[in-house]
Amino acid sequence: MEVQHKLFIECELQANEEITAYVSRPGYLNGNLQHLPPLDTSEIYLTLSELNKDYVVHFKYNERLKHYFIDSSFFKIQKGVSYVLKGFIIDSDNEINIMTETPGRFLYDSVSVVNASFVTTSDNKVLTTATIRVYYNPLKNSENHFLHLELYKKQMTEEVSLYPQTDKSAFFRLAHRNGILVDMTRMENKKYFDLLIEDVNVSRQDSFNFYIRNTTKPYYDYQKFKSNVPKEPLSSGNPAIAAFNINNTAGYGTFSSSFSERIKISLK
Repeated sequence: MEVQHKLFIECELQANEEITAYVSRPGYLNGNLQHLPPLDTSEIYLTLSELNKDYVVHFKYNERLKHYFIDSSFFKIQKGVSYVLKGFIIDSDNEINIMTETPGRFLYDSVSVVNASFVTTSDNKVLTTATIRVYYNPLKNSENHFLHLELYKKQMTEEVSLYPQTDKSAFFRLAHRNGILVDMTRMENKKYFDLLIEDVNVSRQDSFNFYIRNTTKPYYDYQKFKSNVPKEPLSSGNPAIAAFNINNTAGYGTFSSSFSERIKISLK
């Protein structure tokens, strides 16, 4: 059975956040992921640099967390800057060489609460229901086409349910991570979109943290792919690579970027 001696890389850049990359084997040509040779991290060469800059930073491997990283205090990701990721297995003639330009913030005009209600349930909990409206101007966002929206309580670990109420075909709920994706090019309403909040808590929730993440298309494509991919490997056929912007003789994967902004939603 032929083995693809390639790399599979997942790397997302976000302004002002830690830089991490996950590297693994892509699998056999027939889709079987079992019995792969172990990945020797000492043989992986992974670097990041700004486009057309000589200064190159090498990723280090974190044995405990099982990923590669660059200390953000040593190398900071900034919005509106193009970065180049390079990677290969030592002694290989093939190299991954891919670029991403980090987007700026999504230029929304305002985020307002249209309505809110608080109902005590039979088990003495509080059901909070609210509609928030995000106003935006397409002319200001001519290059901002893909969003990732998330809603949390005060703690980032406490996700709150969020449901689209307008232009529902433009939204996609993620299964493998929190939040929903938005394809702004499919929006018919060019002024605003509405989102429904539903939360059950032991007490009334007065505020939420709403995150609007402006993303690149490779980010959107790969996150959508991850939520659609079957949990079990396919018995035959090549992996679905349409969502990968890394696809050459050195390997597969994704290199993307985003810019996230937190907005406090008050229901008082």
